[in-house]
Amino acid sequence: MKSARRAYFRSHRSARARRAFVARQEAKLRALKRAATCRVVPPGAAVVASIPAGGTGGVGVGAGSVWVSDRTSGLLRIDPTTNTQVDKIERVFGGAPVVGEGAVWVPSGTPAYNSLLRVDPQAHTFIQIPTGPSADEWPVAAVVTPGAVWVGNHHGGPLVRVDPRTNKVVATIPWSGPTLGGIYHTATDGSTIWVTGTRTTDAAEVDVAANAIVRRIDVPNGTCGGIDVGASSVWVASGYDQPYPCWQRQNWGVSRIDRSTGRVTRIDIGGRPIDVRVGLGSIWAVLDAPKLQLVRIDPARNVVVGRLTLSDTECRPTVVAGACPAVEYTTALAVGFGSLWLRVNSTMPGTAGRLLRLDPK
Repeated sequence: MKSARRAYFRSHRSARARRAFVARQEAKLRALKRAATCRVVPPGAAVVASIPAGGTGGVGVGAGSVWVSDRTSGLLRIDPTTNTQVDKIERVFGGAPVVGEGAVWVPSGTPAYNSLLRVDPQAHTFIQIPTGPSADEWPVAAVVTPGAVWVGNHHGGPLVRVDPRTNKVVATIPWSGPTLGGIYHTATDGSTIWVTGTRTTDAAEVDVAANAIVRRIDVPNGTCGGIDVGASSVWVASGYDQPYPCWQRQNWGVSRIDRSTGRVTRIDIGGRPIDVRVGLGSIWAVLDAPKLQLVRIDPARNVVVGRLTLSDTECRPTVVAGACPAVEYTTALAVGFGSLWLRVNSTMPGTAGRLLRLDPK
């Protein structure tokens, strides 16, 4: 730049032209410095298998298998040693399956069932367990703790406790957020349940011994996405649900709730997260906008340390259906067998959904 400056000054006598020239040169220098300090984020994980998985549905892990809900055909069983579908249980439709207490459980907020399905994978049979008195409870999420299955009703509203020995509801915990929305997401560490709803701005902690909500913590950026529980923190994806706060672009991110203090920290991860999971030494979030991505967060620093783009197509709520792949909104991501399992839905007629197995790097 010095030689260029000397040559310019010898040929230009105008002070104004010289000042403009210096300003342009300094702007170039600042741009070069910014580029030199740019940090390239590595992928953070790699796709090691892509398994056909019907149309749409959630994913869960347990009992030596990966379980995928396919709303077009039934419950799929994936063998993690071969990465292939080894079984299908017909007519089991609903949300993401959970495993424990001697069964596979599928919350089925569908017109066909409107109940919790208890599935016996060996016998290929299931029974329906009502989760409330109305014909429109719409159970959408479930978790298992020792001696209990907990189900969140999206339309009916409450969180209910089911005794797996009797297949009956034994406790009902009312849920009515600030805007009276129903439950959408649940997570557990075995001793507490954490609950969020699509139309609320708080996360509630439920004591499993007391069958009661013991505190509610405001999450200003919204709680429309998934939730998961770690040893010291609860992680919430903002997601989206118009016209609530989580819909707004400036609110997109992952919120970290400190379990001891209740303090909430928002982490901007460069897009709209619709699910989040704790595992394999990191926090993992799934973005559906502006691109389909898996994001890896370092919980020690609250920063993104990995970003794997799964589709270059820009995915937005206004995009025509079928223009880009979509992730399951209830439970898109599961952790197990040393891997991450991401459910990618089919968005076009005649195409299959996928289950991606991802290996952390």
